[in-house]
Amino acid sequence: MKSRVTSVDVAKEAGVSRTTVSYVLNNVDSVSLKEETRDKVLKAANKLGYFPDNTAQALKTNKAMSIAVVSRRKIDEHRFVPILGGIQSVLSKAGYNILFCSEEKDKDGYPEYYRLFKSKKVDGLIFIAHQEQMKLEDIETRISLLKKDKIPNVFIDYHLNREDINSVDIDYFQGAYLMMRYIIDKKHKNIALIIPDTETEQEKQRVEGVKKAVYESGSARLTIYDKIFTFYDSDEEKSIDKIRNIIKRQKESAIIAAWAHVGLCVISEANRNKMEIPNEIAVAALASSGFERFLYPSMTSIELPMRELGEKASHMILSNLADANICEQSKIPCKIIEMESV
Repeated sequence: MKSRVTSVDVAKEAGVSRTTVSYVLNNVDSVSLKEETRDKVLKAANKLGYFPDNTAQALKTNKAMSIAVVSRRKIDEHRFVPILGGIQSVLSKAGYNILFCSEEKDKDGYPEYYRLFKSKKVDGLIFIAHQEQMKLEDIETRISLLKKDKIPNVFIDYHLNREDINSVDIDYFQGAYLMMRYIIDKKHKNIALIIPDTETEQEKQRVEGVKKAVYESGSARLTIYDKIFTFYDSDEEKSIDKIRNIIKRQKESAIIAAWAHVGLCVISEANRNKMEIPNEIAVAALASSGFERFLYPSMTSIELPMRELGEKASHMILSNLADANICEQSKIPCKIIEMESV
């Protein structure tokens, strides 16, 4: 039977020491190595089919070398996938694995992620917010548990506005402000905002961002439609009828949808009514789904920095593992994807 390839074999193949192999494959930034040396080690490892043994590393460092990602989001959800990509890209380079886990509680009332940490199967936790905002008391209970057991953690997109936890959020206010300024600069005066019937922090920030841009313009007029749709529409056709009526009234020259799929619906109904976009009506969305360029016309939207959220959260958790006293809060700005609909 063929013996397992070790770091010693890689060192011999590359003509370097075993320590150098360890530095290269574990991405040790504190050691300065020539790029030529790094290339030799990587090529040798690839040729021999060698992968670092995380189990051995875990035993040596007394770490699990795993981070738990905790969320109720579906793993194939459009918004979830790029966050995971960002997390994986950073943690894998640092030698960490990712473990997905739920918030389900055992018979003693402790969530799965807590059991994983206490059993030393993970070193830290990254929480990703769900669309529905958690109750404040549930968040407080979670934070108290994390603090009591000194569990390294980062909250993604929770908008907790606390200085005693690690958090990274999307700047929804800035994204909405940016889009409204863009619409106003295109000479639109009467503008509609279609936003879900909800009180989440995400939508509150968007409304405030839009209002600030309107106020600064001194001339633009804003109509907010917040009873068109909800998070879980039980009657989608009824919501579409409401959008259809807004378009038919032709009261506004531009419509901004909070969500990408609602913007898609607006464009679809405008096309159905043979309205010329953007000459008769402009359409934009405060989020993107990746399908905007396939619409006719393609839809201008706000690109949410989902991958950057994952990357930043991963750097935070690594810093927190190195120093438990580090506590950082970050907001990542959005940017406009200019298409044909405005």
